[in-house]
Amino acid sequence: MERYVESQYHRGRPYIGEYLDEVTGYWLMGDRERSRYYNHSTFNDLIIRGIVGLRPRADNTLEVNPLVPQGKWDWFCLDNVRYHGHTVSIIWDKYGDRYKHGKGLKDIR
Repeated sequence: MERYVESQYHRGRPYIGEYLDEVTGYWLMGDRERSRYYNHSTFNDLIIRGIVGLRPRADNTLEVNPLVPQGKWDWFCLDNVRYHGHTVSIIWDKYGDRYKHGKGLKDIR
């Protein structure tokens, strides 16, 4: 995931394109106009469902199972997400001092 996040740059500027060489990490179509506007929901989905771990469900259960990279992040916050008619924030705070809502994983509705 870190490599994917780092790939979101082209020539030092934020960029999400279509054709990234999976071996070299270089953009193959970086200078073509059509590629630089290519941003589907894949990146957001990897963050929201993957790292933060918000799992969509048909019922009203809020299921959160984060995949925090071990030893990498002390905190994260996914703020103001609409879920089943509610606004939800999901917080991971390793020590409890970043967001002042206590230590560990919290959901705020």
